[in-house]
Amino acid sequence: MLDKLWDCKHVIIYNTAGDFGNGTRGAGRPLKPLPGFRFIFSMSELAAYLLQAKQENWQKVRVCFTPLRNPAMEAEEVVIRGKKYPMKMALFITACDLVRDFGDCVFAVDEIWNFQNAAWSPDVLNELMLQWRHYGLTLAYTAQIPQKVDKTLLTVSTEIYCGRLNLENDLNAVRRNARIPEDAMRLLPNLPDWQFVHRFENGTWKLERP
Repeated sequence: MLDKLWDCKHVIIYNTAGDFGNGTRGAGRPLKPLPGFRFIFSMSELAAYLLQAKQENWQKVRVCFTPLRNPAMEAEEVVIRGKKYPMKMALFITACDLVRDFGDCVFAVDEIWNFQNAAWSPDVLNELMLQWRHYGLTLAYTAQIPQKVDKTLLTVSTEIYCGRLNLENDLNAVRRNARIPEDAMRLLPNLPDWQFVHRFENGTWKLERP
């Protein structure tokens, strides 16, 4: 995903798993660096930063938002527009609202399956998937588990990069909904690390290594 973002002037990354940044995470593993990005960890700071960028018409806005996880808050529910959501989902929905209001950017969501299932997405994400292009917004996402990704999202994705898949449910999900051609499907269970089937909008495909 990062390969596709470097040339974009306006990018907002939702760093779900905390995989991007400076320094290390568990077991001393290095985080994936994002040179030139502003790292933000609170919703209030994200809102203020995007508002200022929009009001002052900044030419480059590159943000990595990492929602800080607090185990004590995980069980809390938040009411948004009359519906109750777990805290993790409420943070994501609020971020989506801020991105929509900002407009004209790439919204890159790491591990998007955390916020949907195969048959459901929250209303604001449904709007993002199906209508936000009218506001100049583009959704990019990653998902380790295709069978948990909303089938609508897989269906409307103009481009798909698919790495090695072994589970039949995951293979069926990309076969049915991501429109991966059958000759490419046969390669997926044995793809080497860091090699991907790239399915283009017109249905053609090729093997790629970023």
